Amino acid sequence: MKIIIKGKKPETRVFEGKCHACNSVMQEKSGKLKVESDMREGGQFAHARCPVCGRDFIMIPLKDVDKKE
Repeated sequence: MKIIIKGKKPETRVFEGKCHACNSVMQEKSGKLKVESDMREGGQFAHARCPVCGRDFIMIPLKDVDKKE
């Protein structure tokens, strides 16, 4: 098989998110998260619990975070 664009294995992808309750910013590898896909938005996301304040927040792949800037 010919590789046109080489991607990353799913378990090595890094997700980033910000807790809106305490403003902490976290990163985590996808292998430690339950990653979900949203067909309507065309992307992936993961739910996480903030280790600082205990509130839930959403993380998105770091590549997608970079696109927004």
